[in-house]
Amino acid sequence: MPAGEFPSRRGRGIGSAVRRAREIGTPVSMAGRLSALGRRTVGLAGRLDGSGRWIMGLVGWLSVLGRRTVGLVGLLSVLSRRTVGLAGWLDGSGRWIMGLVGWLSVLGRRTAGLAGWLNGPARRTGPVTRAGRVRR
Repeated sequence: MPAGEFPSRRGRGIGSAVRRAREIGTPVSMAGRLSALGRRTVGLAGRLDGSGRWIMGLVGWLSVLGRRTVGLVGLLSVLSRRTVGLAGWLDGSGRWIMGLVGWLSVLGRRTAGLAGWLNGPARRTGPVTRAGRVRR
């Protein structure tokens, strides 16, 4: 099965509806299709296609000029930057993030979100240390 497609019985299910929608060119709401300037989307479990770009919502992926994402449990690459949602990471020229349970590094600054820490160039701020312990 090609990447970005999902299984369905022939003539039945969301996959079939999406294919039919593509053929006739009509919007099909959350599991359907939107066409604007040649780009198509198929809601939360669908895809967007415009000049080779596409997305598969929360459990899918996005490709823009070769960059891909897989929603909340996936990854995003934009100009070599990548993220993996709530438990993921972003990488761009050595910068990355791990969402709510992870950490962010931008120009040398890092944070571990709600239970984490912030690190600026040669300094740390906030009540939590690198190891996650509260400073006294």
